[in-house]
Amino acid sequence: MSGSLDPGDFKRGSKTQDPPHLKSSRPEGSGLEVAVGILNVVIDATTNMPYINIITGCIQQLISLKKAFDDLTDRSITLIETIGEISLILARGLHQLEDSARHKVTKDLSHDLHKYQVMLDDARVIVEKWVSRKLPQRILRLSSFKSLAHGIESRLNRFRDTFSMARLISISIGQDILASHVRAISSSVTRMKLNDWLKPTDVGKSNQEAAKKRTPGTGSWLLQDRVEFSVWKYAPGSALWLYGISGCGKTVLSSAIVAEVRDREAPLAFFYFDTNNSEERTVAQLLSSLIMQLSVQAPHPDRTLEAQWAAHANGQHLPELSRLVELLYRILGEFTDDVYIILDALDESSERDEVLRVIHDVMAQEMEHLHLLLTSRPEVTRVMPALVRRAVPLDMEGCVTQDIESHIDNVLATDLRLSRWTDAWKLKIKSSLLEDANGMFRLVSLQLDQLRRCTHPLRRQQALSTMPTSLFDIYDRILDNIEDPYMLPDVHRVLAWLTYSASPMRLAEIIDAISFDFDASPLRFDPEARMDDTVLIEACAGLISVAEDPKDGVMTVKLAHSSVKEYVLSPERKCKITEETAQYLMASTCVGYLCSFNRALSSDADLKLYPLAEYSSRQWFIHLQKCAPTDSERLTPAVLELLQPHSPQYITLFRMALPGADNISIDWTRSIEETFHPLYVYAFIGHYPAVQALIAKGVEVNAPPRGEHYATALQAASFGGFFNVVTLLLHHNADANAQGGYYHTALQAASFQGSREVVQLLLQHDADINAQGGNDWTALHAASGQGHIEVVRLLLANGADLKAQGGRFWTALHAASTSGSVELVQLLLDEGLDANTEGGSECTALHAASIKGHLAVARLLLEHGADVNRECDKHDNKVDSKFMHWILRIGQRVWQCGGAYGTALQAASFAGSVEVVTLLLEHGADVNAKGGMYGSALQAGSISGSLDVVHLLLEGGADVNALGGFYGTALQAATYRTVELVRLLLDQGADVNAEGGCLWTALQAASSDGNMEIVALLLQRGAYVNIHGGYLGSALQAAATAASSNDALKLVELLIEKGADVNARGGRFGSALNIALQKGRQEIVETLLFHGAEKDENEVTVSDDCVVT
Repeated sequence: MSGSLDPGDFKRGSKTQDPPHLKSSRPEGSGLEVAVGILNVVIDATTNMPYINIITGCIQQLISLKKAFDDLTDRSITLIETIGEISLILARGLHQLEDSARHKVTKDLSHDLHKYQVMLDDARVIVEKWVSRKLPQRILRLSSFKSLAHGIESRLNRFRDTFSMARLISISIGQDILASHVRAISSSVTRMKLNDWLKPTDVGKSNQEAAKKRTPGTGSWLLQDRVEFSVWKYAPGSALWLYGISGCGKTVLSSAIVAEVRDREAPLAFFYFDTNNSEERTVAQLLSSLIMQLSVQAPHPDRTLEAQWAAHANGQHLPELSRLVELLYRILGEFTDDVYIILDALDESSERDEVLRVIHDVMAQEMEHLHLLLTSRPEVTRVMPALVRRAVPLDMEGCVTQDIESHIDNVLATDLRLSRWTDAWKLKIKSSLLEDANGMFRLVSLQLDQLRRCTHPLRRQQALSTMPTSLFDIYDRILDNIEDPYMLPDVHRVLAWLTYSASPMRLAEIIDAISFDFDASPLRFDPEARMDDTVLIEACAGLISVAEDPKDGVMTVKLAHSSVKEYVLSPERKCKITEETAQYLMASTCVGYLCSFNRALSSDADLKLYPLAEYSSRQWFIHLQKCAPTDSERLTPAVLELLQPHSPQYITLFRMALPGADNISIDWTRSIEETFHPLYVYAFIGHYPAVQALIAKGVEVNAPPRGEHYATALQAASFGGFFNVVTLLLHHNADANAQGGYYHTALQAASFQGSREVVQLLLQHDADINAQGGNDWTALHAASGQGHIEVVRLLLANGADLKAQGGRFWTALHAASTSGSVELVQLLLDEGLDANTEGGSECTALHAASIKGHLAVARLLLEHGADVNRECDKHDNKVDSKFMHWILRIGQRVWQCGGAYGTALQAASFAGSVEVVTLLLEHGADVNAKGGMYGSALQAGSISGSLDVVHLLLEGGADVNALGGFYGTALQAATYRTVELVRLLLDQGADVNAEGGCLWTALQAASSDGNMEIVALLLQRGAYVNIHGGYLGSALQAAATAASSNDALKLVELLIEKGADVNARGGRFGSALNIALQKGRQEIVETLLFHGAEKDENEVTVSDDCVVT
């Protein structure tokens, strides 16, 4: 290396040595020219330097551009000068390395150099279009050149900050200092927990399938040639909307865009609506997927999301749609880097209008760092003009010809059959297909599939001249080409299953679903009739797609394209499959499959022998409910056979799934005594003919419950809202007042479900309107909690006790406030309910509205005299040691504990609702009122992780050092969230050494959570390392309990370095050494012993995985 280099020399505006021949000739402000001169010297001295030649070429083009136009604006000159400055820094850094080191550096940094080259090229295109007055007006309508230049400069400056001389030097000696500062990624346990909670769609598989269809160069017309795309990458708050006809390649193009953004290592989230499962195309699934993808890439991965998990009863409750939207905003707000979101095939969403509304609301937030790209069919752009006005629209018509041509060339060159055809034939095929392509990428792909089947030259010519020119026509052709008369009906059945199945299908499931003699009665599965999967795939080629799930290697199958589903649903085509036909097929197949077992299935190995068993067990009654009434009645004998007590199918069914129960997981040990009565099951699914048949056989309609969730058949039917079944049961003397189960009575179940007709019917049969018990206490409470205002009116008109108190809600007003229905709350207030009545888990109606974040309800209650400072403290703020032991023993974080909220302000703060907190403060809420699980509103807001709420409370005079509550102080609670929140509280005067709460000090709490960044901040701000007290004893002991052994080791080393007493005793688990021994963490044991830790023989037995040497 030539001389000693100071990393500070790489900072903006620094002066370093230029090559000798450039020193005297350098004019002022000519960074571009000097950079080119230095880079040329570097290129001459070093061989095979990736991207340097291209970067040099880009800079030369910018120099030429600058010289060609005399009227450059000040903004474009500033941008070019910024590029020149950064290019000069890059050139100098490479030049000053030794020749031997330079090649290694450029090789290791090839990815970074590629990113810089792309940025330079994008900048050149945008500047050139601007100065030549060729920047499209639809872009300038949304983004001024000034904002575009600012976006490019911001990205360039971030590149300069990371691509430092210090990095060049460290890489050249094999020690990249950035590699030592890797962001802590959420543990797999946390990810699994959050994934189980939100259950997002597996978008990675969709992207993988789309990427497989890409040929080299796909999308280059957009990625390289269109200024709209370059602008989208840099313009603040940009949105690009690509639209085109079905089959034009939007999804494949989306996968190319995903790859382009991913190569830039920018925060990225994407979602494909092109799926066969309607449940995976909803707004909730979109939001859940985006949240999960972005949360793990956030500056503090999964912190905010995990806080919401805790706020929703440790993942027991799903967040409402409004909460998901708010959570997405909050996570997006954590990013400082540009974030890219790509949403493909909006027209395929099962909730299209709602999806568009959410997208519009996201764009209305005007987040400058957010870049949104959408694809859809043209008609979608006309649904919401306000959304289109916020985006740059780009019609794909005429643009994808290049992609289609590349695809044809690639197939003709690589396909085993087509590649052997003569060049003359290939040219003929290409010209013919391109002429009739009409921009449909998929059509051409299918046409090539058809040609691939032609082996004789005469057939080739005929096939080419009669080739269908629309997707539907080519689907007809595919079916016409199936010569086997037995195969065609099976292909129709496969298409029916894939169009209407209740969940994604595995290939093995589809094979079993058609392994029947469908002319036989009763319908029975025949393992010997299983088709070879390759035969089926070949017969359905072009109609289905098969892919291997990367997670488990299982082959999954779905319709090949959204147009295939439209074809199946079209009544004019050869494949005529109505929903009624499909539902009957699937219901009869599921029931027939289960009835085919000659023994009860008893293990996971049996599931491999019968792949369709699990789907059939869970979905048979769903398909049955969707059948036409006549078809449902036709299936009655099979349905009655399914639930013959003690039969193999009956035992199998209840081992795998319990209709009408909370727990539907497979349990091979479940005994026959735990199964539900057939009458109960038929009532639960609303199958009138089966209920009628059992009653005719003399089955007791009031049979005592055997653990059923809804206690009686009447309650089960009432919950489902099955008016005809309820009528039948009551006609045969079902007890309308039988009690038991989750909803206590049939009336309460019907009220919860919201069926006014069933409620009316039960009341006519003398159902006790004020019967108390169950989860919701009364029918009025149940209806109010779900916001069913018409049912509430009916109950009140028939004498429901408006002032009945009890259950989880306590009063109907509490329940209605939880539902968020302003109209219902107004009705109950008008009926005379007191807004300040206390009771239940939420204390008052205002508390209930506040914890749910229902702003309008909270405002209404305040207008009706709700006491904003009413305290309902049921906690004495002491931490029970047995309770703490139980929490830690089952592996839960202490901050996951819930509890009553002392005041409405605390409830709203815990919920993280800025709007409700603002409202309550405006109405005089005491910001420092004590009580409740969290002691104060500030502590509740801190554990919510909401910076905005904490800011509000501090501005409202919250005492930053208030003591009390589960965490002792707001600072201790904040250590379980983000470093920004901890820093805010410290800057506002939080006592870093305040003692109290479950883990005694903030340092002990942060150490137990394994957060190195927060621990370091607390130590920097003066935290005492040897304060003793609380459940774990000391910070060092707490660090030894951290969930990640790697985090624990680093924390232990840091705390010892700061003087922690390695022999400190006390706490639930004894010394740090004993904790490490119990957890089997050998490295920590060795570290502690090295620093003088001594084993106390009176402490707990050690793990077999650790030894003391």
